Amino acid sequence: NKNYTVYMAKGETEGCQIAFRPENDAKISLKLVSGDSGMLYGISSCDHKHLIEDKYYTDSTVPYNGEEILVPANETTPFLIEFRTAENAEAGDHKFVFEAKDGDDVIGTYEVTVHVWNFALPVHKTLQTAVGLGKWRIESLHGYCDEELYKKYYDMLLDHGISAYVLPYDVLDPRADEYMSDPRVTAFSMFWEAEDEKLLQYYNKVTSNPVWTEKAFFYPLDEP
Repeated sequence: NKNYTVYMAKGETEGCQIAFRPENDAKISLKLVSGDSGMLYGISSCDHKHLIEDKYYTDSTVPYNGEEILVPANETTPFLIEFRTAENAEAGDHKFVFEAKDGDDVIGTYEVTVHVWNFALPVHKTLQTAVGLGKWRIESLHGYCDEELYKKYYDMLLDHGISAYVLPYDVLDPRADEYMSDPRVTAFSMFWEAEDEKLLQYYNKVTSNPVWTEKAFFYPLDEP
């Protein structure tokens, strides 16, 4: 299937996949050849596969920058293409064409239509979320997890309507204020093992703003 339609509201992120399963080893690359690049949130490619009961299943994807990816024969490798619409996006159909190559040879062109409905999702999410984003897990994947890398993961989740437990910055850090005020952030945890004086500082800061107070919580442990 070389044609697909993605249906979206305004102010939404949504996507589709293009998967390749070559008969011989291939060096696949994929690029946008026409369409509004400003609406293209990004392309990501399969990063890892798990062998489960003699079958391989794809897991994580990583940002894709147009490089050739080795796709083994008779294995399926997907590319995830995501689009994002602004609150004032034009309703109707938006056409995109993607081109795939095996080395220098064009092996396919794919047309994706993004159909934008004439209404917008609210910036402030009505469903509160608090999803675990462990720095230890990021470190196990990358060998490190500094402030900048954690922020990339946090922002990616936020772009998809998900609030992670812990903000990129400590609540007492002035840089956290923008996140706490962000209407997309629906909840955030504070460091509960702090000394009493610091706990009081957390409490006094978040209760100084009713928006922050509504979102803040302490999370001592799982299944207490």
